[in-house]
Amino acid sequence: MLSPLIGRRTRSLLGVVLAPLVGGLLLSACSKGGAGEQAMCRKMSDPMPGLPSSDRPIARSLYAEVKSPSGVYHTIQLEGIGASYGGTKALTKCDERGQYTVERVVLVNAKQELVAVANRIGNTAGFRIDYANGSTTSIAGTAVANYYTEYATTVTSGAVTLLTVAPSTPQIRQGDRMSVTVSLQGDECGLRQSQWWLATASGQVVGTAQTVMGGSGSAFLTVPAELAPGTYYIEGRVDTKNGQSLDVKRQNAADTIYKLYDRKSGIYTATTYPVVKVEVQANPDADRTAPQAVQMDATPSRVERCQQVNLSLKLSDERSLPSNQTVKVWLGPDGNMLTSVDLTGGETLYGTFSLPLDAPGGVWYAYPDKIVDAAGNESRASFAGGKFTLTGNGIATPKAVQAATFIVPTEMPKPGELPDLAQPPTDLMASFPAVLTELKVTPSAVTRDGDFLTVRVTWMDLSGTLK
Repeated sequence: MLSPLIGRRTRSLLGVVLAPLVGGLLLSACSKGGAGEQAMCRKMSDPMPGLPSSDRPIARSLYAEVKSPSGVYHTIQLEGIGASYGGTKALTKCDERGQYTVERVVLVNAKQELVAVANRIGNTAGFRIDYANGSTTSIAGTAVANYYTEYATTVTSGAVTLLTVAPSTPQIRQGDRMSVTVSLQGDECGLRQSQWWLATASGQVVGTAQTVMGGSGSAFLTVPAELAPGTYYIEGRVDTKNGQSLDVKRQNAADTIYKLYDRKSGIYTATTYPVVKVEVQANPDADRTAPQAVQMDATPSRVERCQQVNLSLKLSDERSLPSNQTVKVWLGPDGNMLTSVDLTGGETLYGTFSLPLDAPGGVWYAYPDKIVDAAGNESRASFAGGKFTLTGNGIATPKAVQAATFIVPTEMPKPGELPDLAQPPTDLMASFPAVLTELKVTPSAVTRDGDFLTVRVTWMDLSGTLK
């Protein structure tokens, strides 16, 4: 069960009042003020924040949001009366295959006033419900277990035509960067994206793949400084909007025409476009030294639970750093990798971390996982004695850098004012004008193109204001 950290008396009271109302499904909850303020703070076991569900605007209507396998959100309008609502979406041959999940349900009353928003909690089978009056609760278990469906029809192999694969230069030196202009044409369903990279004669991927959204654009490839001089090939993969994935490659090392390879069926389809080669030349002046850290800081030096700590990481490189990169930073007491947060930036990267409600006390350290420079050289960190050391290509004598440090008080916070058992239940229930009793998606699998998925939502109307 998903539950905020609240006092035993609160849980007992809610068990008495709410459990009979929802057939034994216990809803943990908090209201405005007192312990409710702390319950809004996430716990160590809760999913990390920052999911797309918190960023999307909320409309004042009855609807559910369903997320596709690639993360596209579809709005399904809900209709009904008596606090029971439903809506449908047809899944056609151009929709992605895979799992469709309900990520949000919005409830309004008969006057179209916002009542509550239920957001799925991370990748769990649970939902957090935020009410317009400031109250919060969560629900998990059989009532919301059927929150998804599988679109399981076979993707019809569509016509994908390779039109252009054009590097900016046929010859490039170690450590240098080149652009590759690509153009592809799909069927009526369209193309989602393509990825491109350098490959050896045997088809091994070299360096980091770069993505081009849609059917055309440019990919910018960096040749690793340590890559042996010789002949390499531009290869890639194209993803259609309905979920088909095709490799753009040679079937055999001697092939001179690209083929499209369907990994699911194992079938190669010939194109008419010639294989593109790139000659990599030796470059004694290439950047072969991985980046280093100069300084890492955390402010403030003492952080209470449910407060934010600001982190910064300053980097250096003998040549150049990316104008922007994202670096994972590990955090925890005594250097344990208890949790992580992303920092972004160029020479200096920044990020914030909200300390969980149940974070253990002690001296916390933060240090990076790995960093890269503009040439693609990578350095990885190891931690010991409050300092981290980055090692990588060309770093003869790694330098230990003081990890970002802050103190978390050992004593856990005490709950604030808790509801009194003598308080009338109706006062507590006023915080919850409606209780979500069921969320269900049917069927469990859509097995025919054009069939519908159906979302059904049932609330208990405690305020008598719902449609």
